[in-house]
Parts: sequence; C-alpha cells; structure tokens
Amino acid sequence: MSVSTGQAKLKEAGKELAARWAETRSYWHDEVARRFETEFLEPLLAALCDAQEAMSRMDTVVEQVRRDCADASD
Repeated sequence: MSVSTGQAKLKEAGKELAARWAETRSYWHDEVARRFETEFLEPLLAALCDAQEAMSRMDTVVEQVRRDCADASD
C-alpha cells in the first residue's frame, strides 16, 4: 500500500468516525458523552489530522526518493 493510499484510508476512517459520533451525539446528551468527546474523541481526531499531514509530507519525500533513484540508475 502506498503512503497516499494509507492517507486516504485514514482520512475516510476519520470522516466515518466523526459522522458516527455526530449521529450518536444526537441522542446521547449527558455529562459522560461530553467527557468522552473531550477526553477521547477530540484528541483522537486531532491525532488523525496530524497523522494525515505527516503522511502527506512522507509521500512527498518517498516520491522524491523514487525520482532520485530512477535518475541515478539511468
């Protein structure tokens, strides 16, 4: 699996998680829900964003390495 494929899958999983949480949150309104969102869900979604950004940078580096290797073998 390429880095960009993994990044796309991670992005889709984050969207799915956020959508499912929004659905759940529409009927779960107590303090436990608020605490779950604050302590677990928000940090997880932030970490997913950070991971996506890192994967984007990594994909750029991997593509440059591939180009450099192709140029070196010519």
